[in-house]
Amino acid sequence: MMSVITILRAIKVSVLLSIPYIFYLSSAVTINVCTIICDGGKIPYCIGRSGPALDIGIEKLRQKLPEVEVNFYVNLTTGMCGPQDVGAIAAQMFYQHGASVFIGPGCSSRVENVALMAKSWNIPLLTPVGSSGALADKNIYTTLTRLSYDQIKLGKFFINVLEQFSWRNIAVIYDVSYPLFKTMALNLIDNFSAVGFVVSENSFDSKSTQLDISGLLHRASSLSRGMSEILILINIFQLTHLQKKDTDSEEIASNIILN
Repeated sequence: MMSVITILRAIKVSVLLSIPYIFYLSSAVTINVCTIICDGGKIPYCIGRSGPALDIGIEKLRQKLPEVEVNFYVNLTTGMCGPQDVGAIAAQMFYQHGASVFIGPGCSSRVENVALMAKSWNIPLLTPVGSSGALADKNIYTTLTRLSYDQIKLGKFFINVLEQFSWRNIAVIYDVSYPLFKTMALNLIDNFSAVGFVVSENSFDSKSTQLDISGLLHRASSLSRGMSEILILINIFQLTHLQKKDTDSEEIASNIILN
């Protein structure tokens, strides 16, 4: 769960950034905090885990700024990532509630859309994720503040380790059914390609009833003995769980060097 201190500090920064916009709207100082948050219970930035921290952060903000009217609006989306039309939700909250700052959404692919809208409105957007490498460009996402790690740095970490052992031919296996894992894998692939690594991209859908784990690992294993020197698995826990149902893949999985 996001810490109350982190949320409070982030909201305080947003308040300072929002002052010009607030005075433009009204002579009275009012902060309208709009949150787009999901109800997916398995992730740390869902309403069940981060909702109480947001409530406490808002309450502490009101205590520290008693002269400011702080309104808090929540839009609860379904699923782990929220709908594709989250931009429409943000626009509705902006024009209906006069948003001074956005918190969320909590998915990189959705953040990109809302962050561009927040830039045009000149209001801050805070997100617990936003780890996509594209979001690092401050010339584009000028009002975006990310409270998570940067996957560009994660890519640099992997690159440093791989170069230490002179491994430059990489096979990446990732789960497309979870947006976070797909985003992480695609960022790693981009980072590896940018430094001249030869990358083999292999995806699987852990929710598919037609998933051929043995075939997937066979292809990756043959590449690891031929072109690829190392395998990187994204969502290894889900694949391992599924692999237990497929004894033919046990020996193949044991060939994985890094997971």
